[in-house]
Amino acid sequence: MFKKVNTVNYPEVKEPTAERFHGRHQL
Repeated sequence: MFKKVNTVNYPEVKEPTAERFHGRHQL
């Protein structure tokens, strides 16, 4: 949950982090 809030606060880091998190969630 904290990660989701962090991504929203940090749009710049959301791009690289989103891809990593998305892959993890899919797996």
